[in-house]
Amino acid sequence: MSEVRYARRARQWNARSVALIVLAWLLLQLAGLWTPGLLDDVDSVYLEVAREMLVRHDFVTPYIDGIRFFDKPPLMYWLAAASMRLFGQQDWAGRLPLALAVLALLLAVYGLGLRWFGERGAFYSALALGTAIGPYLYTRFYIPDIPVCLWMTLGVWCFLAGVDHLDRLQPAPTPATGRPSRLWPWIGFGAALGLNLLTKGLIGLVFPLGFVAAYLAWTRRLSLLAHVEVLAGAAVFLAVGLPWHILAALRNPAIALPPGLGLPARA
Repeated sequence: MSEVRYARRARQWNARSVALIVLAWLLLQLAGLWTPGLLDDVDSVYLEVAREMLVRHDFVTPYIDGIRFFDKPPLMYWLAAASMRLFGQQDWAGRLPLALAVLALLLAVYGLGLRWFGERGAFYSALALGTAIGPYLYTRFYIPDIPVCLWMTLGVWCFLAGVDHLDRLQPAPTPATGRPSRLWPWIGFGAALGLNLLTKGLIGLVFPLGFVAAYLAWTRRLSLLAHVEVLAGAAVFLAVGLPWHILAALRNPAIALPPGLGLPARA
């Protein structure tokens, strides 16, 4: 019983650690939200798409200068458009979602570390990430790397929580034992996959699923796949990731391309 109580205390969030993590975020992210100015490449392009969503009141088909622009899925555009709707069409308002994503990522790393490595490991992991050069550089211009990392971290958290629960069930959960696995880790994992799909496209599925396959193969626990709540995770993934793809396909049918250019007949 004492070991169980100690484990529960070890997983409690430490207010001092969280405050220091938030302070590092405030100094490095929020304080630098106004600089530099928008760059000519991704900043001006992606944030202009978000601005035109507001002007057109069309959040399904991305446009830039009146031309359809499906270079990226829409979640990044939606986040910037929502921020600019609240705070005005300012550079910093467009970048605010990235800064908030960094904060969420740091807290996700802290929570993930707290569950498996204790409070000290969780704190130093989040602080090391928060003061690293990468998160700072990748939020100076509007690209999806930080949100993708956030969904990856949350997906890994959910997956490992699900595996941890399956490991605790002895014998393995079957209809005969009447002890099914928890649903929430697989629902969370499916939601993370759906958000990754809306942020980065199919590449957002490759890395999380690749991690799952590599982890289970390395630990020789591929048999656990038989007990994963696949249907629950898949249902949530489809509910999150599929509607926009269906609407975008319905509103943007294929158009004929000029012949003789070496291009497909329709796109």
